[in-house]
Amino acid sequence: MKNKLNDKQKKMAYILNVDPELNYSQLQIGYLMGVSQSTISKAKKEVEINNQMNLLKNALAEANAKLLALNNNSNNIIDVDIE
Repeated sequence: MKNKLNDKQKKMAYILNVDPELNYSQLQIGYLMGVSQSTISKAKKEVEINNQMNLLKNALAEANAKLLALNNNSNNIIDVDIE
């Protein structure tokens, strides 16, 4: 069995597992992709964490834009780094 999945494969595994119309088990996906069920479980968690991080980055960017708009004419502009 190979041990690694690339980002695209991780996203594919995630979709196969969470989409109610597909509803493949992690064991089935692992078999299809030639990896263990635990590798699929880890990939699913990684995709979920990345999705959450992207949501938080977007929310932070929106908050930063609002702060900049509020402080448009002020010398005390608050800027939050989103990287």
